[in-house]
Amino acid sequence: MSWLILTLLAVLVFSSNNLFHRLLMKDEQSDPYAQSIVFFGIAGIFALAFSFFHGGFHYQITVNQLLLFLPLAFCTTVGPVLLFKSFQLIDASENAILQSSQKLWTVLGAFLFLNELFSSKKLLGTIITIIGIALALWNKKRFILNKGVLFVLMATIFYAGADLISYYLVRDFDPLSLIVYVCFLPVVTLLLIRPKTVYKITFYFKPKYALLVSVLGLSDTLGTVCTYYAYQIGRNAAQITTILAMITIISVLMGIVFLKERSNVQNKLLGALVTAIGVLLVV
Repeated sequence: MSWLILTLLAVLVFSSNNLFHRLLMKDEQSDPYAQSIVFFGIAGIFALAFSFFHGGFHYQITVNQLLLFLPLAFCTTVGPVLLFKSFQLIDASENAILQSSQKLWTVLGAFLFLNELFSSKKLLGTIITIIGIALALWNKKRFILNKGVLFVLMATIFYAGADLISYYLVRDFDPLSLIVYVCFLPVVTLLLIRPKTVYKITFYFKPKYALLVSVLGLSDTLGTVCTYYAYQIGRNAAQITTILAMITIISVLMGIVFLKERSNVQNKLLGALVTAIGVLLVV
């Protein structure tokens, strides 16, 4: 299977994640730390189960890889907590626009740290894609610099760092086994630094929330598997990252079709067109 098909499959799988996370964090009893533990714990269990049907779990880690797992644990712990906090403070459209800046940091990191050949066309395509997302989600509100905005912007740096480290590791590491580590590292880290969070986990045992977070964990695992295998085949993080930006646009279009979210339809369609142009530039 080609890297492009795998990346497009990841786009389809990831498309509903933001909506589900938003639904979970709307409840006053939700907690960003507990949600991180539950979400990553479930995703890690799915990845571990899948690994048994694909050659087994590869637990061996070299010294050089271990040195990379430390910053990876930090990024995968801090990024999601900041993002989940932001869901409680700003609306979904503003959040998604700000999140899209992660694509630019990852693309620049691919050129700088993954030694991918610099391409002004890819960089331009990424910028156009981010503009397209902003057009699709813009609702004529002024951005106000508050905690929610700062949390998202900081989260994008940590997510980009986690992506770059993961791409580097997956060059010589089984993708499913890496996902297990990527999921359980933040769980262990959070339990060590915030052990009292365990008392808030029971909120996610309620049937409604348990189903939501389980679907999230499964879709995240499947999407990440597709992304890692796409990188193993293509070694092109800059292209994969920009194409993954289509997740936001597909979520918007799904909202128009299935949820009857018909406000600013012209902006959404224009943004989708601009995003498609940006993606085509990097393919």
